[in-house]
Amino acid sequence: MEIGINLKKLTGQNKQGIIYAILAYTSWGILPLYWKQLDAIPVLTVLSHRILWSSVFTLAFCLAARRRLLRQYFTSSKSLAKLAGTGLLVSINWGVFIYAVSSGQIVEASLGYFINPLVSIMLGMIFLGEKLNKT
Repeated sequence: MEIGINLKKLTGQNKQGIIYAILAYTSWGILPLYWKQLDAIPVLTVLSHRILWSSVFTLAFCLAARRRLLRQYFTSSKSLAKLAGTGLLVSINWGVFIYAVSSGQIVEASLGYFINPLVSIMLGMIFLGEKLNKT
């Protein structure tokens, strides 16, 4: 059984996904250093700014993309409720992470983010019926 990823066998889209995953997890590893520099600022202020500027960026992206599918999310009340729910969950996640870093629990927060993909896979298997495969 081969462990690891053979980049030569992957398609362009798969390689791009792996590169994005590496960049995401690298940034998550470096972000605690950034948040630690802001520990003099109250956690709710940092969180509020992060929510505000993320919303502005996302809105600008949606307007620039001009895709009909994106517009449908903002016209359906069911989609808006889902977006609000996921936005609340992401905000709680950000808040807990910023609080953990500012209170000196960097290792614990980093371990939480390290374990996150494993928990996501497990939840996908339990609630969505996802199957693990070798690809």
